[in-house]
Amino acid sequence: MDAIFHAGAWINLAYPYRALKSTNVEGTVEVLRIACLGRPIPVHFVSSLAVFSSRAYADHRCIPEDLPVGSGLGLNRGYSQSKWVAERLVYAAALRGLPTFVYRPGVITAHSESGACNQRDRLSLLLQGCLQMKVAPLLTGALHLTPVDYVSRAVVALSSSAADAKRAFHLVAPVATAWSDVVDVLRDAMPELQVVPYDRWLRELRRLAGDRPRSVLLPLAAVMDERPPFARNRARRFDCANTRSGLAGHPHVVCPSDGRVLAERHLRFLREAITAVAGR
Repeated sequence: MDAIFHAGAWINLAYPYRALKSTNVEGTVEVLRIACLGRPIPVHFVSSLAVFSSRAYADHRCIPEDLPVGSGLGLNRGYSQSKWVAERLVYAAALRGLPTFVYRPGVITAHSESGACNQRDRLSLLLQGCLQMKVAPLLTGALHLTPVDYVSRAVVALSSSAADAKRAFHLVAPVATAWSDVVDVLRDAMPELQVVPYDRWLRELRRLAGDRPRSVLLPLAAVMDERPPFARNRARRFDCANTRSGLAGHPHVVCPSDGRVLAERHLRFLREAITAVAGR
């Protein structure tokens, strides 16, 4: 083998660390073991920007790509904890001489053209849930909508042009999309949509989730807590200097910056998928 790409992970924001450890941590251990069986095989590891969601980085207004993940104190989701441990293992292997490359996507969202998406990820559940409830939360945060097709193309392009081991790359949309813009897209689809404070919306979500256990509201309620989502996204910026440099020779790999258009395509795909299922 010339290289190993490790993009496998169990992504579940409701599960604790112990449930995700065997896949996200022990799976990474196996990849690193295989890479060291003979001559060292470069490992391209897909991590997550969630590794920087601990309190250790609360005062960082800009997080550089080559900053090694430090303290995991305050990581309160099993998924981010498991990715933090996995990346620490990759970093330890790099210090011992294994060529490693780390790719940290932000919120991977729908395909930039077709809107095709994972219908069960948090953003998709949130969009569907707001339409089902006919209510959206009032949030001051923003989202870095990073389309899946950009992320996959960027990983391939960067892996082919990366010259130095121990490099990390942030794959995140260059422009944040305000949640209010996403709400406008929801209102275009449902003019009667109401917007209420987050705590009130969360109470209503939990009430309706108990009444409609087969809807998307139950899994949505499982991944939403008292902290409004996206709140830190405006204050914190992730430097992408390595990514920009690595993609300089790949002009076709560009992350779309019009978040409203991306949200419209995402929502259209979801509504068409729901209509198709209902019509069976």
